[in-house]
Amino acid sequence: MPELGVTAETSTHAELQVQYWKRISMQLWQRWKSAYLLQLGPAHCHPERGFSLIRMSDVVTVLEDKTSPTFWELGRVTSLQPVRDGVARTCSARFATGHVLNRPVQKLCVMEATK
Repeated sequence: MPELGVTAETSTHAELQVQYWKRISMQLWQRWKSAYLLQLGPAHCHPERGFSLIRMSDVVTVLEDKTSPTFWELGRVTSLQPVRDGVARTCSARFATGHVLNRPVQKLCVMEATK
């Protein structure tokens, strides 16, 4: 097999490329959080009757009163808990860290990509 020509110089270049793309992806994430998430709020998420129609597997953001929108968590709805009238007022969502939380529907905002 011919030698691939991996040298210290090409190795360093590859490491720099990896660092560059990590930095770019972090900048993109920070911009998205600061530009898009700051626009979210009760008027955006629950335009009718104070709640939105959340379905299974929807990607949601948990609206927290005491934290900045840039720290709101993204999760996926795993179960809905309907009450006597058949409307789900509470649901469970699984987050990237693996934990599952039960939250009222009023504290969740469905991300537009899943609408």
